[in-house]
Amino acid sequence: MPLNENLLRWVSFSGSCLSILLGISHVIYGFTVIQFAPNGCNFYNCNTGWRTLISFAPEQFIDTFQPMLLGGIGVLYALPSGFRPEYPASLSPPSSSAMGGLFHILMALFGNLGYMFWVGIAIAAFNLLVGLAFIILNLKNGARRPKDIDEVTSSTGNAVPTYPVGVLPTQTVRV
Repeated sequence: MPLNENLLRWVSFSGSCLSILLGISHVIYGFTVIQFAPNGCNFYNCNTGWRTLISFAPEQFIDTFQPMLLGGIGVLYALPSGFRPEYPASLSPPSSSAMGGLFHILMALFGNLGYMFWVGIAIAAFNLLVGLAFIILNLKNGARRPKDIDEVTSSTGNAVPTYPVGVLPTQTVRV
């Protein structure tokens, strides 16, 4: 792996960690503005502030935890291959291709920009630059396409036999 890609992987890791820290600070700030008013509440509406911040309702959950979720995905893809989850061999890892760049751009737009005002804007700018660097590096090195299934080899170096979807190796295929 060339120095540029290795350096970019560490910068990607940094941008993802910054997104996680942005999400944590957003949640901590949310806890500071929750008000509990026992005098004017009845049985049903005493903890509305808590319910709007911490909830499994999809709109509220995603709105509250989106920077942490996107940052966590970015951290997983930036880890070395021995530590990250396995993905199909026919796909190149997003952390070293234009897909990694698009991910960082989307993380900046949807997971950083709308949170904690200037801090979110600064982290979004950093992740936009990381995304553009990924795309520029990918264009400089020539756009790599994922390997075709016929090009995937087994651990012994032999080509892996491929069959059409739904056809067993013992069946004959009529064309």
